[in-house]
Amino acid sequence: MSRKTRSFVAGLAMAVFAVNAFAAPAVKAQAKTAAKTAAKAETHALSGALEKYDASTNTITITASSGAPQTLTLAPNAQVRNGKETLAAKDLTGEVGHQVRVQYTEAGGQKMAQSVAIQAGASTKRASNTAKK
Repeated sequence: MSRKTRSFVAGLAMAVFAVNAFAAPAVKAQAKTAAKTAAKAETHALSGALEKYDASTNTITITASSGAPQTLTLAPNAQVRNGKETLAAKDLTGEVGHQVRVQYTEAGGQKMAQSVAIQAGASTKRASNTAKK
């Protein structure tokens, strides 16, 4: 290897070392900032009637006793339960009208449902008269 090539390789190695030495603290700082932002996501609970499940946007609309509907996005790992039974998000379509309790986080104005629990025996659905005359 020529002297010129060795000098170039040594300079390149020093440059890589310098970039890593200065970039590592910046990456660590970004990771800490992201962790703090995630920690700032407040956890809330909401109870009310499940008015709608929209599979195309993966959202649910809940109307609480205050009467104001709230739309929440289901988290990718959201747990949906009816008693001890675990349901898929798509099963929420059949639960419209039932009372639910939702645990969600809110960050940056985005409400992200972490869990949806269908309340046993609680429904706002009107019973249809199926008795034959």
